[in-house]
Amino acid sequence: MNKKLSVDEILQMNQDYQFFTWTPQKSSLERIAVAGGKGCYFWDFDGNKYLDAGSQLVNLNIGFQDERVVNAIKAQADELCYIAPSYATEIRGRLAKKIITDCAPGMGKVLFTLGGTDANEYALRIAQGYTGRYKVFSQYMSYHGSTYGSSTLNGQAARGNMDPGIAGFVHFLGPWWRDHGLKFETEEEYTEFLLKMLERQMIQENPDKISCLVTETMQGGGGVIEMPKGYLKGIRDLCDKYGILMVCDEVMVGFGRTGKWFTYQHYDGVMPDMITFAKGSTCGYTPFGGVIVSKKIAKYYDDVALPAGLTYNSHPICCATALATIGVYEEDNLLKNSEERGKELLAGLIELDKKHKSVANPRGKGLHTALDLVGGAATGAAHEKLKNMYIDKGVIPYILPPRIVLSPPLIITKEEVQKILEVTDEVLTFADTLV
Repeated sequence: MNKKLSVDEILQMNQDYQFFTWTPQKSSLERIAVAGGKGCYFWDFDGNKYLDAGSQLVNLNIGFQDERVVNAIKAQADELCYIAPSYATEIRGRLAKKIITDCAPGMGKVLFTLGGTDANEYALRIAQGYTGRYKVFSQYMSYHGSTYGSSTLNGQAARGNMDPGIAGFVHFLGPWWRDHGLKFETEEEYTEFLLKMLERQMIQENPDKISCLVTETMQGGGGVIEMPKGYLKGIRDLCDKYGILMVCDEVMVGFGRTGKWFTYQHYDGVMPDMITFAKGSTCGYTPFGGVIVSKKIAKYYDDVALPAGLTYNSHPICCATALATIGVYEEDNLLKNSEERGKELLAGLIELDKKHKSVANPRGKGLHTALDLVGGAATGAAHEKLKNMYIDKGVIPYILPPRIVLSPPLIITKEEVQKILEVTDEVLTFADTLV
């Protein structure tokens, strides 16, 4: 039997033998050693309890350790841990039917993957195979993953060591530019400008060469930015005009995060050709993602080999996790709770914006909200201080400098929303001294 490790031993073992992502490795000893979690909270080995205001990586929608999902994982493990993707199983069939009929009605079929990055990779392969074209459009400031193809798809300057990327990937002006000196009288005028610029760029790039346009339905890592009125419908119309497939990246905001199964469902006249998803489908209980395709794409691949294959795609335990997770959303009416608690959270952020000079631009949809830090509060040094203040007060937001992202689990209560707002108020009072 293994002896129980001390907190220091746990931290040191992690420091010595595994990599942490997106960070210099020497910082790992500053981390929290997590002992457990339940609902919206997790705790360390010293008994300190933290309210998770960021749903970990904006994925833990149903909170920690929901017994219904845990039991579904155990039951599937007892029945069948693994069978190759080429075999038909009950759990695969039930999950695929559930997603197509209830979560994304009107679509055709679904390919299951291991997460969001590979879902986006396969969407590109499917699009290029279907259209016979090679170019791909995506927005500046978008985020779609960390593998080579998805990193090239990303529209952010900080792509790590992935440049120069893959030939044929083209980035276009996205809605984040409204914060970079461009002024418009109305939202409709702004949308018209963006769409005119996009069409001009499509023409210059030769539309007959463009396989697909990939867009987040609400920007996540690039700023938590809701698409302006009419924008996604305009993209749909341009894609139809030039025979380009429209791919909606719903990895972060799918499965109830904004109050609908998928965020594109908020907008009339927007039916994607493909939808990619991951985070909220299993809420991190097991690795999972997928690509949902339209009926016309599904029909095309009836007679053409699908250019996809992973040893662990449609893994039985992951499929059981996803089906049970969807059941939790339905049983607990979490899409409605996301909408209602999200309105309360955003209203509170608007009031904090009026009160504090260190923040600006309160925004959000459902339980996906953010505030921008400004001036001296937006520096790297300030970020560390603000993060530590949150930790000391028992709340963990999802901080993406220069902004604070508040995207708690969809199970959150009114009282827990108020606690997040109260702690944020205290943190911003200190942030005001840095401006």
